[in-house]
Amino acid sequence: MPPVSEPEPPVEFATTPEPTAPAASEVRHVRVSSSLDILAELENLRKASTFKPQAEVTPKPTLDVDALLVGSLNSRQEVRKRVDERVGRALASATRCRVRIELLDEHNTPVATVAPVEVEIKREERLRQLALTLTVNLQGE
Repeated sequence: MPPVSEPEPPVEFATTPEPTAPAASEVRHVRVSSSLDILAELENLRKASTFKPQAEVTPKPTLDVDALLVGSLNSRQEVRKRVDERVGRALASATRCRVRIELLDEHNTPVATVAPVEVEIKREERLRQLALTLTVNLQGE
């Protein structure tokens, strides 16, 4: 005997109402108190937007020897130097590091000495390498 099939339920579709025709747009005529020449006004606007006023002539600066001398007096030199040195077991027993700066002339004679800078080395654990970063500003007159 074949299985009895149940009737399928009816399918309903959503419907939208019919769109209504838009109302006819109204054109209003506006009276102007004075008539304008539109093309002439557009031409005037174009000229005004592309007009470049003449730049004021500024005199070129002249060479000022005094300013050049002052600039050279205020010159600055920055030097970076890296020093890699093997010190062996001395690093393991050191407790301080001292950096001394001497200014020398062309004959290697000291002309000025800066007070030594001492850095304490912490002895918390075995030290294998010590890296010092110093910024030294030496100012002249």
